[in-house]
Amino acid sequence: MINVKQLQNIYFVSNDVVSTATFYERVFGMKTKFADVERWTQFDVFGRNFSIGTPEEGVSHQSGAVPVFEIENMTDIEQVVREHGGQVVAQRNMGGHGFVTTIHDPAGNAVQLFCRNGR
Repeated sequence: MINVKQLQNIYFVSNDVVSTATFYERVFGMKTKFADVERWTQFDVFGRNFSIGTPEEGVSHQSGAVPVFEIENMTDIEQVVREHGGQVVAQRNMGGHGFVTTIHDPAGNAVQLFCRNGR
């Protein structure tokens, strides 16, 4: 068994790192921790890393990951996402467990937004 210490990073591959990183900065207010011009942008999300990298920086033939960001409420989510080039693709009410909205960023990567208290 491999002993995992912590989640170090989740990253998406994008052919346009700048516009994809800008989407996360503007929609979620993420702050850049490190950037290598147009090859890689790394954000600090409460002590964890979330990054956007070029195909050359990623793993070849990868199928991707779906990060889930917990948020306070779903107010104006659709408008904010669309204003910055993203798309809301699904919404799911899980009753007492919360509410999930699935979005796509400008590169087509899926992201889920989870709110414990529903909308």
